[in-house]
Amino acid sequence: MENNNAKVLIIEDDEETARMIEVILNLEGYKTSTLRHGVKIEESIKEIQPDIIILDIMLPVIDGIEILKELKDNPETQDIPVIVCSVKFTGSDQELAFRSGAQDYVTKPFNPEDLVNAVKCALQGKK
Repeated sequence: MENNNAKVLIIEDDEETARMIEVILNLEGYKTSTLRHGVKIEESIKEIQPDIIILDIMLPVIDGIEILKELKDNPETQDIPVIVCSVKFTGSDQELAFRSGAQDYVTKPFNPEDLVNAVKCALQGKK
């Protein structure tokens, strides 16, 4: 999948972090959309039709791991790669994310190049 055709859904409650992710990925040619929480996620996914999702764990209302589990349990969204991007960096946090279906795990603060590489790798694996 070519970068300029890939749609990235960013689910991040921190406005500054979300904007930084948008800028980094837009410069690489990705089309981005951002949600500040995981409420009504299925509706948003149907509307946006993302090729990949970048998901924070610590979100208001519904936590990112619950969203991840819901995405992976739903036949309509289970094949969308999800990269968890979180300040939680312990091995148990990462293990839970991977067991719940995450494609990759990027800790904040992150190197922009690491995030871009994670997105590229996840999209290549989707082919």
